[in-house]
Amino acid sequence: MSQFGLICDEWLPHLAKLKNLVSLDVSSPGQFSLHDDTVIALLQEIGPGLETLNVSKHTALTDRVLLEGVAKYCPRIRHLVLHNMPDYAFKRQEDEQPDSDPKGISDEGMTRLFKTWKANGHKGLVSVDLHGNYMCGTAALEALIEHSAPTLEYLNISGWGQVSHGALGSLGAECKKLRTLDLGWCRDLTDYGMRDILNGCDELKLVTVWGKSFCF
Repeated sequence: MSQFGLICDEWLPHLAKLKNLVSLDVSSPGQFSLHDDTVIALLQEIGPGLETLNVSKHTALTDRVLLEGVAKYCPRIRHLVLHNMPDYAFKRQEDEQPDSDPKGISDEGMTRLFKTWKANGHKGLVSVDLHGNYMCGTAALEALIEHSAPTLEYLNISGWGQVSHGALGSLGAECKKLRTLDLGWCRDLTDYGMRDILNGCDELKLVTVWGKSFCF
């Protein structure tokens, strides 16, 4: 259901009847975003069976979806796609002016998601696409590595604006199964960090570092 231009909160109770879903993709909506309460209610119904989740570009969603929805109701997720979600100028259909309340995913929220999963014995993620979430950074990446290092094969954090070169370099020491890695526009990546990644991740097939002016 990606790119369904008319998708809205009213659709989700109907999706909630599909108890056997293992993959849900409602990404890239039209003009309007889904909201926290309805997505959390949906995940309460179908989350236990989901292995793949993609709610990218729903810019009205907040950390509540991560903590009250994904962390709580989705214990089997192996493929997580939540890209391009921070947007603090989102305009809801009923508003005349942009919403002044913060929207989007934060570094703290993402960190708490991975730590909660780790504490609950989640098996780890195989693929993670979180690109374009410029508020995420070092804490979230470190929590992801701690949680999913043994299983992670695909990682895209392009555009993360707050992630340190040390955290980026640690991917090489910890994530030995990585095959595809996108660190575009991660400004603190250095030659040394890239060296550590390449030396440590023997299975890498594709590395992307677009927009990185201080590497190589």
